[in-house]
Amino acid sequence: LDAFQDIQFLFDVSLSGLMVFETWVMYIVAAAQGGTGSALEGVGALSMLRMLRLIRIARLVRLLRAKQELMVLIKGLLAASRAVGWTFVLMVVIIYIFAVAFKILTGKSSVGKRWFKTIPEGMLTLTLPGLLPDNSEPIMSMGLLYGSLFMVFIIIGSITMMNMLIGVLCETVSATAAIEKEGLSIAYVRSELESLLDDLGKDSSDLFSSSDIEAILLSPLAGRCFNKVGVDVEGLVDIAEFLLFANKPEVSFADFLEVVLELRGTNVALVSHIVNLQKFIVDELAQLEARVVSRLPGQEPHHVPPHQHVRRSRQLANLSRQASKGD
Repeated sequence: LDAFQDIQFLFDVSLSGLMVFETWVMYIVAAAQGGTGSALEGVGALSMLRMLRLIRIARLVRLLRAKQELMVLIKGLLAASRAVGWTFVLMVVIIYIFAVAFKILTGKSSVGKRWFKTIPEGMLTLTLPGLLPDNSEPIMSMGLLYGSLFMVFIIIGSITMMNMLIGVLCETVSATAAIEKEGLSIAYVRSELESLLDDLGKDSSDLFSSSDIEAILLSPLAGRCFNKVGVDVEGLVDIAEFLLFANKPEVSFADFLEVVLELRGTNVALVSHIVNLQKFIVDELAQLEARVVSRLPGQEPHHVPPHQHVRRSRQLANLSRQASKGD
């Protein structure tokens, strides 16, 4: 009974049943009704059901799921479908505009009667010989004026629009590949670390102390995993204590994984990183100032509020912005 809950099994059973029905049942029924040669010829018309067996191609979905590169291409095509559709709409508009222009300019001339008799025929002429200019006969037979205008259409429609379409596809596939690569890297690091945690007798839902993180970082499996995704292992070991346990004694698996992925060499520094660094430096300087002042003779220990200098700079920036608006 469990087999009938498997979609792939039901799919194969339905295909097998269809083959048996077409090969045996239909001919037995035809023979029982007076199976003459003409009757069997009529049954042959029912063999159109054989076309349904083409749905076996859907089994290729397994192959697509097994090969991530194929899935990247398919997802890229799906992501670019909207941009490609609007590109074709713009191309149809350009074809229509040039078809109307040729219809008006050629009029009842030989060129108009041959290539642009009606607007649809003109669009067909512009689409086939224009976008696919393998044959130069239309341009050569139009003369200088009409041939030049036709060349302008080829430049706009065939060269510009078609290359724009290629660029859109390449850019979309590239962006999709980057997203998929990012997801695969995260999944790989997560699976390897979870396997390592099983060996250490830990679970990803647990909290990790400094000694637990040290055991993970010193593991050869973790070192190979981090190197594969571009993480500087030595740098991670040096600053792990500072990044993870500066404000709390234990960290979660998600926090540790986030720190690991942020230290990849391929990451790009963002403005938010610079702002966070600025806040950190200001806080450290404020705390250092408080400690120095507290050690001076005759001074009472006091605490300098964090981000005091940041708030001052923001107040000055707001005043400057208001003054500029007033001017």
